[in-house]
Amino acid sequence: MSHSRSTVHVTRTLDTPLGVASAAPAAAGILPLHPYTQHKNGTAERMIRTLNTKARSMMWDANVPIKFWPEAIRTACYLHCRSPTSSLSGNRSPYEALYGTAPQIEHLRRFGCRVNKHILPAQRTEKKFGNRSSVCMMLGYVHNTTKVWRFWDFNSGRIGRAIECSSVVFEEKENAHSNEQKLEAIVFPNPDPDELQEEIPKNEMDEMDEANDTSGQEFSKSRNPISPLNK
Repeated sequence: MSHSRSTVHVTRTLDTPLGVASAAPAAAGILPLHPYTQHKNGTAERMIRTLNTKARSMMWDANVPIKFWPEAIRTACYLHCRSPTSSLSGNRSPYEALYGTAPQIEHLRRFGCRVNKHILPAQRTEKKFGNRSSVCMMLGYVHNTTKVWRFWDFNSGRIGRAIECSSVVFEEKENAHSNEQKLEAIVFPNPDPDELQEEIPKNEMDEMDEANDTSGQEFSKSRNPISPLNK
């Protein structure tokens, strides 16, 4: 059994003092770049910008915290690969260009929407009288399947965790995280003291000041009556 070996030549270019590794002196391989020189890697940087824009829009629409940005980027990439683009002939999607068939889109759901996950009988803590579903948040999808989704389970662990499940009911018109915030605001109100004070109209304030001045003058006369000798 013979093995073929290719000599790796390291050449020094103006792009980097570290050199360029390639299989031949004239071939281009991995080109390391200095920090803050993203313009030399324009295609990849443009795609990163596209994914960031889509992820930011989904997070703003779902009103989710910033800690869910990795899941938003992952979902944005999944949707981008299944979206038609003018960069490919016939406005095909990257998925269709790679696999030769159109992608399935019937399983797509809105990011961050409210999801009711079915709790199996063996997982119920209170048996017959316990909850049969729990509230989750839609996060994304699972590769190579259209029957399983990724969710954030609020009731799992101390702060929740990401799970994969298929027995769910979607409520795409409701945001899961915003509902949790509204519930906390109702249970633990924190009103502003300035808002609790009733605003008194200016004319009523003037009348109250005049009444106070009049009562103060009458009170001073009762305490210090004018003596007949001073008249």
